[in-house]
Amino acid sequence: MVYSDANTPQPVFSSFDQLEPEVVVIDVSGAVVHPGVIEVLSNQRVATAIEKAGGFHTEADEAYIQSTLNLARVVSDGEKIYVPFEGELAAQQALVAAQVADDPLNSFAVNSSSTTTGGISLNTATASELMELKGIGEKRAEDIIAGRPYSTVDELLKQSIISESLFNSIQSELVL
Repeated sequence: MVYSDANTPQPVFSSFDQLEPEVVVIDVSGAVVHPGVIEVLSNQRVATAIEKAGGFHTEADEAYIQSTLNLARVVSDGEKIYVPFEGELAAQQALVAAQVADDPLNSFAVNSSSTTTGGISLNTATASELMELKGIGEKRAEDIIAGRPYSTVDELLKQSIISESLFNSIQSELVL
């Protein structure tokens, strides 16, 4: 038999090691079969949340799903996952561009060349494109994507996605 004494190291377990996944509540909306508030475990992924909402609607924007929606990301409590319908983002961008172009107080009217070269689009940029902005890491990029669609750049502040100081430093690089 082997006996242990007080000098023998004992394994150390933190409370983190023993945590069980919690139930979190998220809002899944847009082009899913059953949009609404659902419950999933805190260690589950966006793909699971989409499945619990009935899967993608037949008219979901496949380009957005393939290029922007990170199905492997772990969900967090209180988050919103929005899946746009096909053509929805393009229609919103056209509407916003027309509104901005018609605004005589706007010092930089948006036209087709400025939206492609004038900055990073809040509504269509991938997480890696958003992370090119100074101060935007993976988590913030995912938060920006989760808050879509945006009708103004200022919504980043209104939704408390980024701080005012960070917003002021990157605002000139953002477009819708």
